[in-house]
Amino acid sequence: MTKIKFGTIGGGVMGEALLSRLIAQKVYLPSEILVSDPQPQRREFLTETYGIGTTASNLEVATAT
Repeated sequence: MTKIKFGTIGGGVMGEALLSRLIAQKVYLPSEILVSDPQPQRREFLTETYGIGTTASNLEVATAT
């Protein structure tokens, strides 16, 4: 398992803009990013689009980074 190096609470417009640039600029690998979002559809979209990890738990993001 890859260590999480970047996490964000919220995968909305701002969170997606941030993580997409971090991946595009090769600052972090998708496997090093974890995002929390309460909406299952949004988590699924982010995982499928960017290959990142997602969770419904803000605490999980906070403790993983």
